[in-house]
Amino acid sequence: MNISKNFLTKDELYVVNEEILQNDFPWYPMDNTLKGKAFPMMTHILMDRCDNNETPIPNSKYYYFFEKIIKRLCEKNKIKFTKCARASLNLSMANNKYPFISPHVDHRFKHTLVMIYLEDCSGDTIVFDEKYIKGDNIIDIESPKIKKLNTLKKIKPEQGKVMICDGSYFHTYGFCKHNEIRRVGVFTFR
Repeated sequence: MNISKNFLTKDELYVVNEEILQNDFPWYPMDNTLKGKAFPMMTHILMDRCDNNETPIPNSKYYYFFEKIIKRLCEKNKIKFTKCARASLNLSMANNKYPFISPHVDHRFKHTLVMIYLEDCSGDTIVFDEKYIKGDNIIDIESPKIKKLNTLKKIKPEQGKVMICDGSYFHTYGFCKHNEIRRVGVFTFR
């Protein structure tokens, strides 16, 4: 796992601040239901998911903007980038019922996970020490198994920070405070 503070360039931050974080940026509701528990959020799908090794199809002009950042991050960390399997921007808000969403892995195949933090806020990303091997890739938030998970790393969202890690680690995010919005980029690749 590698975490880089202030990874985004001045020009990239300009695009984030003057376009993506603006009120007219298109966000769409997403039924983010994990194990029957609803964790509603808004999303901007940069690229349709490629769970079956299909060719990535960009869904947003911002896909290429973020792909350049991912490739630069991979080069810095000497990680081979082949092709994206998932690329989206996610917007979440406070939740009164749960402290975080159900821990999960994004795919059942070997992949790398990248998080790009678009703004300062609460709602840490939590990476657990348990890896997905086979079977269910989601741990129900109300399962007793939650208490057995050990936190490997907590990452505080700070604008321009990026995190790259083995995507087989179960992870989640905490909900932000009631007066905040949490906006992040989530990317996976083979």
